[in-house]
Formats: sequence, C-alpha cells, structure tokens
Amino acid sequence: MKLENEQIVTLDNNKEYIVIKQVELDGKTYAYLITTTKPIEILIVNVQYINEEIILTIVDSKDELEKIINLFEN
Repeated sequence: MKLENEQIVTLDNNKEYIVIKQVELDGKTYAYLITTTKPIEILIVNVQYINEEIILTIVDSKDELEKIINLFEN
C-alpha cells in the first residue's frame, strides 16, 4: 500500500486528515496534511513504509521543518 494524494488518513489522535501533497528530500518522503473538519489543523509528516504498513511521524523539529516547508509551495 502506498500513500496517495487526496487520501484520507486517521492518525493516533483519532482525527482524519487529507493528504494534500507529498515531496521527497534527502531520500525521505514528507506529506502535507490538513484536517477534514474545523478547526483546520495542518501537519507535516514523515512517511515510511515498514512491512507494507504506512507509518506517519509528525515532523516537529524546527530545523527539519525549515528545510522542507518551501518544497510544498512548488
């Protein structure tokens, strides 16, 4: 299974998010997610595939976010 743009995913916080865009940098895949309900929340997650399972990890490092955030604008 592969994460697709416009796919709806449910995270551990039991909120649903829509995958808006995915980018790659330094061999890592990142996804830009927004909630399906208000109030709107935006998350950037690292996408990993382990044993055919999709693992999404929230990027909370300021340095890492600064490196990748502009990639989602293109």
